Amino acid sequence: MSYSPLAVANYFIELAREQRSFVGHMKLQKLLYCSYGWWQQLQGGRESFVSEEPQAWQYGPVFESLYHVLKGWGHKPIKKPQYFHPLAKAPSIEEEDREVRDLLKSVWQRYEEYTAFQMSMMTHSEGTPWNRIADKFGGGKRIPSGMVIPRAYIKEEFDRIAEQNPLQSFEQEASLEVADA
Repeated sequence: MSYSPLAVANYFIELAREQRSFVGHMKLQKLLYCSYGWWQQLQGGRESFVSEEPQAWQYGPVFESLYHVLKGWGHKPIKKPQYFHPLAKAPSIEEEDREVRDLLKSVWQRYEEYTAFQMSMMTHSEGTPWNRIADKFGGGKRIPSGMVIPRAYIKEEFDRIAEQNPLQSFEQEASLEVADA
């Protein structure tokens, strides 16, 4: 099943709320990008669970539809699920979709302590997909509008990350926490 970027963002908003925390627009973009990347790495580049491809924008990877829904928030915390328009139900990840929910929980556990700016630095580092595209065009300001980040670039990046520090599954993380207690 394919989900809108907003459905994925809403799941992260709910995870943050469960921990009496919050996330802002930029961190949601980065969490979504990392979820997309880990899916590519774990699924061998198979079709994504997100209905949209990330684009290379001036200041980093962005899911365009999510940007347009959340841009009014600026840097303010987003504490409840969002929707495409006021009369619509907030999109969500289906309860029965354990594979996607577990991936998102694992991504949350891995990155929840990072700030949006720390995550932004990760996505802008030398050799990352966004950086490779920015370099091709002489910097972020020159990236053409709508430039999709190639899935192969993202899979390569997350394969490299996984070699050094694989993503722990949600179940592995939970069992480690119980063992430590």
